Amino acid sequence: MLLQPKTLKTGKLARRKRTLFLFKIAGLLFFLGALFVGIIYAFNRPELLISNVIVSGTSSLGAPELKQFVEDKIAGKYVYLIPRANVLLYPKQMLEKELLSKFKPIREVTINRGVWGTLLVSIDEREPNALWCGENRLEGVIPECYFLDEDGFIYMQAPVFSENVYMRFYGPLENGYPLGQFFLEPSIYGSLGLFVISLKDEGIPVADFSVRDDHDFEVHLGSGIQVLFARNQELSTVLNNMRSVFASDEFKNTNLSTVDYIDLRFGNKVFYKLLE
Repeated sequence: MLLQPKTLKTGKLARRKRTLFLFKIAGLLFFLGALFVGIIYAFNRPELLISNVIVSGTSSLGAPELKQFVEDKIAGKYVYLIPRANVLLYPKQMLEKELLSKFKPIREVTINRGVWGTLLVSIDEREPNALWCGENRLEGVIPECYFLDEDGFIYMQAPVFSENVYMRFYGPLENGYPLGQFFLEPSIYGSLGLFVISLKDEGIPVADFSVRDDHDFEVHLGSGIQVLFARNQELSTVLNNMRSVFASDEFKNTNLSTVDYIDLRFGNKVFYKLLE
């Protein structure tokens, strides 16, 4: 019986500690809840929201279309609470990636925040270097062509030109749908472009260029002559052989309209065939 007062005192102290602990937990939860509400409120403040999108650098693409695309992507909220258009949390990397994926004419895109809730979208577009006009060259058929940039990337359908404004390339692709893939490896395409320029500098105009198969290339000259050479040949050697052929007395005295093709696939030996 002498221990009863101590036992009662110990029980009261335990209840007091438990009550104090619960108050602390409640206070912490209240603080966290208030902090959470405050953060949500701050992220929804109008001055922290993107209210305008400015697109610059477009030429073939329409700025309004790109602007609408960006605005659609930043619409809505994260987990129904935080606006995607918040200037601190907008999905910059996702926007840049999806713009490049959807709009093939875009070579590079940079997105930055401007002042007063403005989002600045800077576009660097690809420039047309030549045309890819299908797998095979068909006489008398107007082909459906696509623009190639300087790396041989197919990025946009081209209009029908009344003249040979751009060099035309023909040849198979890895996939059936042309947009978004390379006609040839960029290094090979770049070398062929320099080769074509060199031919024109030599006074040998080129009408178009074909990839015959995995082994051979075919150049169609402005005169109608076809020139065959192997893919593994040095282009400098091909150029020298063509230069020698057209500078030879035999060719100078030949009506070029009667020449069917020139075959350069056999080293320094040159073969040609006249039309029958």
